Amino acid sequence: MTIGLGILANNAVIIASDTQVGITDYMKTQQGKISYAAKYDVGQQQVAVGVMGAGHNAYLTHLGQDFTRFLGVDQRTPSMSEFEEFASRHLAQFYLDHVIPFAAYPDRPEVWLLLGYWARGAVKLWRSAHNALTESSTYATVGVGEIYATGIMGQMYLPMWPLTPQMAVLLAAYVIHRVKDRIDGCGKDTEIVCIGPTRTARFPKDAIDPLEEMLDTYLRVEADALHHVFSAERGPTSKNLSRNLRRFRADLEKLPLFQKFDQF
Repeated sequence: MTIGLGILANNAVIIASDTQVGITDYMKTQQGKISYAAKYDVGQQQVAVGVMGAGHNAYLTHLGQDFTRFLGVDQRTPSMSEFEEFASRHLAQFYLDHVIPFAAYPDRPEVWLLLGYWARGAVKLWRSAHNALTESSTYATVGVGEIYATGIMGQMYLPMWPLTPQMAVLLAAYVIHRVKDRIDGCGKDTEIVCIGPTRTARFPKDAIDPLEEMLDTYLRVEADALHHVFSAERGPTSKNLSRNLRRFRADLEKLPLFQKFDQF
């Protein structure tokens, strides 16, 4: 039970998820679901990887460790093609070793992954289904909330393209927030990692939480806009809508999250 979202932006990839984990109809708690690592040379980022997934929790932890450790295998900087070859081969072997042996079990363990990799200015995003790894040229989703998230992204991604890393982070936060509100099994905090051109990092909780509070406000602005379109005589006026949008944008730029964007 989770929602994971990967978004390609200009020279960056954003990976986002909820943090709720648990057992259906019994217990729920929270934990981070995104693993990431980067390799630097004289302070300059050379390569970076981010991974998250849906499915068997212990398997996801294991795979997250495998993919992040790949950067530290030796002193070399793995190219994009080297990482893609390793990821495809490793996923296939993982299924042979840890999934296929349990194929006959009624509760067969499965994993679905999102992988993002940045290498010397090139960036790619992949999604796995069983033991197949497929590159995405736009965005990808995994988890119980993926259908709902894909529907939102289908409406919003192309009209917003080209996306800066900042825009992609805000879009990811919006989509995860909507999914958590609507889909059972998705919830708790929102986690976002930006694999950017200069550094890779997770946005802290004290930067994400105020944004989520503002997104609740935005949903009311969105509803007012629809009200105006459907009934201009009875709904909010164009002037009021414009003023509310400008106020929302001004408040958005004051959030701690915006101070973090300078680091990428």
